[in-house]
Amino acid sequence: DGLESNWVTDLSVGTDESIWFSTLGGGIARYRNGEIHSLALPDESRRVWALSAVEDDRLLAATSTGIASVHVVEFDALPIDGFNHEVFDVVTDAAGRIWVATARGQLLCYDGTHVRTMVPAGETAAITTILQDVQGSVWAIGHGASVVTPEGLRGSAGSITGIQDALAAQDTMWFATHDGLWSVHEGDLSRYGMSSGLSDARTERLARDSSGTLWVGTRSGVARRRGNRFEMLTSADGLPHPHVIGFEIDGEGDLWIGTRDGVCRYREEQAAESLECEWPLPPGPVDPLFIDQS
Repeated sequence: DGLESNWVTDLSVGTDESIWFSTLGGGIARYRNGEIHSLALPDESRRVWALSAVEDDRLLAATSTGIASVHVVEFDALPIDGFNHEVFDVVTDAAGRIWVATARGQLLCYDGTHVRTMVPAGETAAITTILQDVQGSVWAIGHGASVVTPEGLRGSAGSITGIQDALAAQDTMWFATHDGLWSVHEGDLSRYGMSSGLSDARTERLARDSSGTLWVGTRSGVARRRGNRFEMLTSADGLPHPHVIGFEIDGEGDLWIGTRDGVCRYREEQAAESLECEWPLPPGPVDPLFIDQS
């Protein structure tokens, strides 16, 4: 259909309702008016891990050769000293600073003039994800998690390893890991496992719906938080497959659940709940899910 690689790593929606795809090996593509157009990228930059929307309908792209600016048909590598290594993630904070996670384990911050090394190479395993919490702190997430402010490294949640997903929710950070679900609240660590109602201690995906409920994807169903306990929904409740690998919330507040073999929608109306699986898809895993502007 026009994609130069079927390995899609990230999606972003533009103000003109176009959808951008980053891929491994195929660079970046733009979907608009039913057509896909690929951008001409240098061969060495065609491995793209993440996209981050910025002003003027531009994107920042995390590529195998550093950071690039993307706009419609333009792809311009940013000539910023220190950004010439493979980059796994890039975000722009409320102050306009660019935060970059590199394959060397670095977390870099660019304020428009200078690049600062916030987490040095080799101090942690490769950082794959950057999140910003409501206090403005940045979380550098890989095998473990470190919290960073613009003033420098603030601390590390050293007990949390094997992180699969992370979520910033109000004043709490949540981490899905191979060893249960963890939360960090005002510096305090808490772990939730099978004794808390989870049917599997290996948690993989997180979401928070419009009512504030936390949802957790595991290999044996999806869990929702009720107080400090979790209730499970499984194949017996209508999941097309027990291994949950993706979540998305649509504009009506319904929760879409991607599994190892199909997708379903959870909706709650007038104190009744239902799991709907009406969308025949080719066999196989569904992740990620993405909601467009319609």
